[in-house]
Amino acid sequence: MRCGITGLRPNPGLGAPGGYYVDNSQNSAYHAWQTSVRKRLSHHLTFETHYTFSKALSVTGGDIGTYYQGDSNSVNQEFANPRADRGPSAGDTRHRLVGDWVYEVPYSSHFGNKMVRQLLGGWEVSGVLSARSGDAIDITETCGSSRYCRPDYVGGSLVLNDWQHNFDLNACNPGINCGMRYLNVAAFSPVPINSTSGIAIRPGSAGYGMVRGPGSWSTNAGLGRNFHVRERYRLLMRADMFNSLNHVNYGNPTASINSSTFGEIRSAGGMRSMQLNARLTW
Repeated sequence: MRCGITGLRPNPGLGAPGGYYVDNSQNSAYHAWQTSVRKRLSHHLTFETHYTFSKALSVTGGDIGTYYQGDSNSVNQEFANPRADRGPSAGDTRHRLVGDWVYEVPYSSHFGNKMVRQLLGGWEVSGVLSARSGDAIDITETCGSSRYCRPDYVGGSLVLNDWQHNFDLNACNPGINCGMRYLNVAAFSPVPINSTSGIAIRPGSAGYGMVRGPGSWSTNAGLGRNFHVRERYRLLMRADMFNSLNHVNYGNPTASINSSTFGEIRSAGGMRSMQLNARLTW
């Protein structure tokens, strides 16, 4: 619905609190290729790997919630053209890989001494690998209350090729304004705003969810052993490491073109952590 050259709506009640317009234009599509490789426990080793290559599309991120509580944005940029807001669904992940393994150290006869066999054998080494591609990011522009707008895409690379070079997010001290530039901000331009209504004079050309954030991966590792203290007593000791390789997984960049930190990544996932536990069973 156009507002004319004045930028004012013929019916000011549309968009006001308590006023909704709902239709059946929403639809979603999901296509995927899934594959798994498994090895049952033999020779003290078991593992499995799962990979998914998928694509999910919907309007404004999709909506499987109830009472206007969808997965993502529920407002269209252009009232008469909802298909222009069709793009990746909320939670769409193009590539995802998950694997886990468990290896039991045998009581090998190569350990000549019985005490050594008992000390070195029987340990259980396990791990989990999880990797995924980045989330779809919706580039937005502030354009008045209860409105949803996107800027123009003017060409060029969306993501800087050297965004990870010469920057250590962990080196930022508390209170210091620091961030790493991820998006090529020159690829976007704001749409002019009508001075009367505060609303963009036209829809922006940037596609819905056209940018992907950084991918992420992590490994968890564990080491444990059951000790038979006596016939009735068993002691389990275990150590677990989360993000065992201490890999830095960066968060998504600021997506609002009006923000002073537009295009910057200013967060990261958790660092390596460990836990030790023991359990006595009788």
